[in-house]
Amino acid sequence: MLPIFDHADFTDPAAEAEIGWVIDLVTQVEPVRAEMNIPPATLTALVLAGASAETKERAPRWRDVIKRMARLSDSPSPTVRPTARSSSTQCARGGRAAAEGRD
Repeated sequence: MLPIFDHADFTDPAAEAEIGWVIDLVTQVEPVRAEMNIPPATLTALVLAGASAETKERAPRWRDVIKRMARLSDSPSPTVRPTARSSSTQCARGGRAAAEGRD
């Protein structure tokens, strides 16, 4: 017989924040792709402009998940730049900015 696990007793705010960040990032990319009329099969680049230290740590760690879920091109990790290019489409949320464009 398996032990009963009470989910109400389990909390991990750090894990929740980490997964929440990934969900927020992927969720922000989807409307940008639609705005730029990028077909779902087309892989695009993602630039994290003005990224915080926390974002710079998380991006490489979640690279594969972000790449797959947001349909990004095969790059070492999302590119981090101090500012976005003028030709990019930008979105910002919670003090973070992301820019997507065709390279």
